[in-house]
Amino acid sequence: MISYTDQKTLSEDTLFTVANGFFTRAGYECDDQGGSVQLLCNKELRDLYIHQTTAEVTISQGAGEEKDPDYVLATSRWDEGMIPSEFLSSRFSNEDVQAFCDYLAQETQAVCQEL
Repeated sequence: MISYTDQKTLSEDTLFTVANGFFTRAGYECDDQGGSVQLLCNKELRDLYIHQTTAEVTISQGAGEEKDPDYVLATSRWDEGMIPSEFLSSRFSNEDVQAFCDYLAQETQAVCQEL
């Protein structure tokens, strides 16, 4: 979850602009989706002839109040190809998401909390 800090409030437009810029600089292709998923970013982690891996980051509106909404920041990995699953870890940690959360905290604009 991304929640605003008490010290500053970050407008929704600013949050998505900052997120789009941050993940674009990290090598992602981002698209403003609108609707429930408001930002979708993808980055190729591996592009081999026999196997492709893509990281996906989404930010969507949470269940917070309209005047103080929370946002859900989620990451996942998509694997396609011929490498057997026993060679792929079922655990996935996205360093770019952690770096984004660290950036928000340093700027005292928002904080990330794991659910």
